[in-house]
Amino acid sequence: MQKKLLTIAVAAALAAPVAVMADVTVYGQAHYSYDWVDGYTSGVSGKKVTEDATGVSRNSRIGFKGAEDLGGGLKGVWQVEAEVNGNENGVDWRNTFVGLSGGFGTVLAGRHDTPYKLATGKLDPFGDRIGDYNIVIGSFNGIVTSDERAPQTIAYVSPNFSGFSGAIAYVSHYYTDQAAAGAAGAIDGDERDQAVSAMVMYDNAGFFASAAYEYGEGNRIAGALAPGLLPDGTYDEPNLTSMKFGLGYTFAGFTLGGIYENIDADAGKGNKSVDRDAYYVTAKYAFGNSAIGGFWGMADDIDDNKDTGAYMYGVGYDYNLSKRTTLYAMYAGINNERNGDYGLWGGQGLNSAYKADGHNVNGYSLGVIHKF
Repeated sequence: MQKKLLTIAVAAALAAPVAVMADVTVYGQAHYSYDWVDGYTSGVSGKKVTEDATGVSRNSRIGFKGAEDLGGGLKGVWQVEAEVNGNENGVDWRNTFVGLSGGFGTVLAGRHDTPYKLATGKLDPFGDRIGDYNIVIGSFNGIVTSDERAPQTIAYVSPNFSGFSGAIAYVSHYYTDQAAAGAAGAIDGDERDQAVSAMVMYDNAGFFASAAYEYGEGNRIAGALAPGLLPDGTYDEPNLTSMKFGLGYTFAGFTLGGIYENIDADAGKGNKSVDRDAYYVTAKYAFGNSAIGGFWGMADDIDDNKDTGAYMYGVGYDYNLSKRTTLYAMYAGINNERNGDYGLWGGQGLNSAYKADGHNVNGYSLGVIHKF
């Protein structure tokens, strides 16, 4: 009898980890491309170069997530997700958080996409590729200042009410990562780096609409405003106000989308604020295992700083080998005005370096995406 009880106890102990793991979902994607880029090295007097980058890792990732039933309709939720850089030995954290979920929605704390970023992600059919819409959306003269995945975030995400939903977040140290990396214009020992981000959206019956607002203090945008482009040449850690609106519609295999965005930088201390508008439109048509699409975007001049704008455009073709594996080919181009400094989206590749004031950049890409 004692041996039987011991056997049962051992079996239960061995089964316990399996039961726990049953609530854990493992997911991710591997995304690599081969890119050919024709552009210029950085700087107005940059030299024209053409380079191919073999095996560009484009936000390949692996994640683990789960939930625990706490009773009374309440669940504990968690997620750990990391970007796996296939070009170098390194791991960068993506959305990694812990929280509570119930009929009231979800409250979470950790690293997460800001509501501002979430608001229009659905409208970017070429995300993570050389034609990613962050070339102009969320970008101030080539530096992404909004549309971020922020650390030290406390966020609330509402339930879905017949297609309506919303989110709001407070970020205590928005630009910690950029400051640690020594990015241009990053915060240096100054606590004015908090942000508030919010969005609302409607997604139902093929129609999509969203609006987002974000205010951040002590922004790293100073690196985007080089001396000579500023009225007084002193834009030290400006506060940043961003807002955007998105529309989309899907019908009969077609998906259409458009975004308008305004970013305003106010340095205070008597300095003049500057802003810029951006526009993005896209269309995609799916048929059988294939899809073909294109996009066009524009970043206006930064207020009185003439010729600081750029145009982006491109086309792409997808072929789905299965529900989880896609092959693609695409072309993307950037036309910079004389003082514009926008470039193609490089992932962890080399082509993100090919942007220069007043020059054009063209890129061709073949890639494969496998999701699991």
